[in-house]
Amino acid sequence: MKAFLPLFLIVFLFNTDPVSADDRQESKKYLQVVQAYADAMLEHGTDVYGSVKSPLLLSIMQRTKLKPFSKMPPAPNGIRQGDRVTTHGSNVNLDQNLYRVLYALSEITADPKYQQAADAALKTFLEVTPSSETQLFAWGEHLCWDLKTDRPGTYETKAIHEPKRPTILFEKFYELNPTGTINYCDGLWEHQLYTDKQGRKDGNFSRHAAYDKHDPRRNYDFPKEGGYFIHDWARAYAKTQDPRFLKYIDVLASRYVRKLDKHQNNLIEFDSIRNYADTSASISLAIDCHHAAQLVGPGDLREKLLKLSQSIDTGLQALPHQVDSLGFVEYVTAEPRYQLYEHKQNGGYSFLWNIKYGRKTTGMLGVLFDSRYQQLPEGPEKDRYREMILQAADRYLNSEPDMSERPWPVEIGIAVYLQLAAYEMTNNNQYLIRARHFAKLGLQHYWPDSHPLPKADPQCNHYENVTRADTLALALLKLYVTEKSLPVSLGISDIDR
Repeated sequence: MKAFLPLFLIVFLFNTDPVSADDRQESKKYLQVVQAYADAMLEHGTDVYGSVKSPLLLSIMQRTKLKPFSKMPPAPNGIRQGDRVTTHGSNVNLDQNLYRVLYALSEITADPKYQQAADAALKTFLEVTPSSETQLFAWGEHLCWDLKTDRPGTYETKAIHEPKRPTILFEKFYELNPTGTINYCDGLWEHQLYTDKQGRKDGNFSRHAAYDKHDPRRNYDFPKEGGYFIHDWARAYAKTQDPRFLKYIDVLASRYVRKLDKHQNNLIEFDSIRNYADTSASISLAIDCHHAAQLVGPGDLREKLLKLSQSIDTGLQALPHQVDSLGFVEYVTAEPRYQLYEHKQNGGYSFLWNIKYGRKTTGMLGVLFDSRYQQLPEGPEKDRYREMILQAADRYLNSEPDMSERPWPVEIGIAVYLQLAAYEMTNNNQYLIRARHFAKLGLQHYWPDSHPLPKADPQCNHYENVTRADTLALALLKLYVTEKSLPVSLGISDIDR
């Protein structure tokens, strides 16, 4: 078991930031609220249903009674029914930041119960949810594990595997269940990537695959999900040194290189049917390919992965972003030249607020650009990302969400993260002050009363992970650690893509 040293013994005694008494009190509240959320989940949200009891955590609950619903409540604003868990559903993919909260709480408070609970839940997830046919997990955008029926749960007509978030907990998965983790990576290759009639794979796939049988589809080969697969295979290779994972990576990366080579604009089409690019999907692929390149060792494959990332940098930075007025370019046609593509309104630009299906915010893109910025060496590409990140952070200095439009808690969490990224980059206190402002806004609207679980949206009085309050909770801990100058490593979360 990991030993935890109480942080009050090692907190830095000197903090150059002028924190007022009110700020200190508010900072303490961040920890109290998040800890109460975690405590409520561990006490009331574990699996005591059905024939098999387990440490798995519910992903939807009544806030007032701290128990599951007998029937589904109305959906949070803008949420499709097919993206929700069942009444007793547990969706680890969309709870990954909640598990990160639990691990962080043990580090901050020196109480091992949070880590122990997270380990127990994830160990169970890795043991019980993989399909015996495909080895894919029961998780993602359309699938959960139902704690009452002890089987996969979905509102779709079939069980669809589509990871919504990257496997940020891969290292923990491997620690807890190396066989299940590696089997999952093989399942992505065997059952997510399409095989033609000659038995060949050329990297074509659909982000939707059947969870419980071999039925891969094609042509919806989104760069975001492709990056997730490449990254998982690279981590599997780093653990096993098995060359089959290099083959998997090469096949899929080569497909994206071919897509790049078809055009001169250096962004990859969103899929193989519609002729437009989504910049958030492209930068997601760039981030994952860069990290994968560090894991595969020197050689042609590493260069191919770096070419993908660097080409996307070139294409993305050349776009006519207008952050101070419209936003980042989010959608553009793929050929023959970039043209803004009217896909989700706003003239092809990102929105300041109100994430919806297929619609990203300027803050979300800014956080992704920060991840890419952290990867790059000093030079013009890194400088340009820095400029873009600060432009985005500046835009939020004077922009407020319209809470009557029922924004999701993840949006406020991303706003906190963006301001903290700018603060870490510049040491300018205006960004820290603004992060505090958004944190206070989050507490006010998602924890407006004595109930410990956050609301799914400001007018939706139940807890549901689909709007990703776990990101807001993790951002509050990040702000707490920053305010207290604690030696706890909490980065900027970029898993909401």
